[in-house]
Amino acid sequence: MFGCVHRFRPTSERIVSGPKLRVSIDRVTFQALGASDAELELRVGAQAGVVLKKATLASLVGAPCDEGTPFIDVYRDGVVVLHPPLELGGSHRLRLVFSGREAADGVLRTGSALDLEVESSTGVDCYRVPLGKDTPELAWQLEPPDAGVLASVGARAFPVRTSNVHGFEPLWTANVREGAVLGENRVWVEVQAGTDRSGDDTLVMVGLGGNRVLTSSGSWAFATGVGYDLGASTPPGRNTPARYGLRGPRVTPSLLYALPSLSPHFPGFPAGQHRPHVELEVPLFGWFGVNAHADVHDAPKFVVVPAIGLNLEFTL
Repeated sequence: MFGCVHRFRPTSERIVSGPKLRVSIDRVTFQALGASDAELELRVGAQAGVVLKKATLASLVGAPCDEGTPFIDVYRDGVVVLHPPLELGGSHRLRLVFSGREAADGVLRTGSALDLEVESSTGVDCYRVPLGKDTPELAWQLEPPDAGVLASVGARAFPVRTSNVHGFEPLWTANVREGAVLGENRVWVEVQAGTDRSGDDTLVMVGLGGNRVLTSSGSWAFATGVGYDLGASTPPGRNTPARYGLRGPRVTPSLLYALPSLSPHFPGFPAGQHRPHVELEVPLFGWFGVNAHADVHDAPKFVVVPAIGLNLEFTL
């Protein structure tokens, strides 16, 4: 669900052929941050003497090669070409870079196409390759994303009391989480703070854990994770020592929803994993070490503590 770019491949081969040129789209890349660039990677095969005069991102409703957003950079077989027109004779891999909101958020948001205007000794021809449109034959799939970072804020409530130990079982906590992401996996460090059920003790927990997205559909995803926490409670009054306990393992199934209004969405493309997510979680804590202080004599050595939480998560 992560990284700084969105990379998509067509679910089926996207080829346009003609007497002079054969074009196959391999990948479309959108920048998640920065200049709103869009990159198209394609394979071309052309007759000798065919050159590329112009390449534009255009709307499917317009006339081919009439108007659109021109590329700002072009790479042939990995080498930038500074002075088009570009010789296409033979087989080559091209990467076309388009910039601006019209490229990444305007034209591609509706039905779009890549228009290639080529010239040879027999004249000028236009080839149109359909790109983004919300139809099955023009569908795309998200590639495994890059590694990235995550940050989230949220709160948890502990509605069920499972122990009579004073100061160790919270009523609520607020949490801040920071971590790293690789594909569908997350690892994170988390800090929680709140109060116990009496409202007298302040509770602080520092946790280490991770989770993994098991399945997703559209904007929804289901994940599960594990973690451990080191907790401390501070009773009221001066010179009262804090009490500590190891709290774990924590098993956390969660349901995630990608917010559609806070991230660009392109028809024909699945819900991106770089969007902010709302996470509804139901963690189940197994807490050891509730006897961590000598003045607690009747506490059990292990307590199961259920909770419910709501987080807002950002990934880059």
